[in-house]
Amino acid sequence: MNTPQLVVIDDEADLGSLVCDVAEQSGFGVSQFTSSRQFMEQYNGCVDVIVLDLMMPDIDGIEVIRFLSQKQCPAQIILMSGFDSTVLLNLNRLLKIMSCWSFFSPRSVFLTDRPGLWVCG
Repeated sequence: MNTPQLVVIDDEADLGSLVCDVAEQSGFGVSQFTSSRQFMEQYNGCVDVIVLDLMMPDIDGIEVIRFLSQKQCPAQIILMSGFDSTVLLNLNRLLKIMSCWSFFSPRSVFLTDRPGLWVCG
């Protein structure tokens, strides 16, 4: 059986490392990127879960989502934001306008009970 793969994309390396440590202890193979551009350049489609910070300095999370949609990425996506949940609710509206839902089905989209986390996939 193949080990599920998780990718963390967050410019805060310490936070990304924490997420990777927890994922590894949970049985995932992990990769960490502190640059959206680097992730997009190295993307090969072999990922099951993506943990994505929305506010990245080089390419923001919305552009990464657009990229993943164009690549028809089947991964579950966990979005993080240091801002309150209003940012994530507004992103939900934006994704619908961008028609990303044509690929990212809303079947498993929910806001967690923790501000700053949102899951789709």
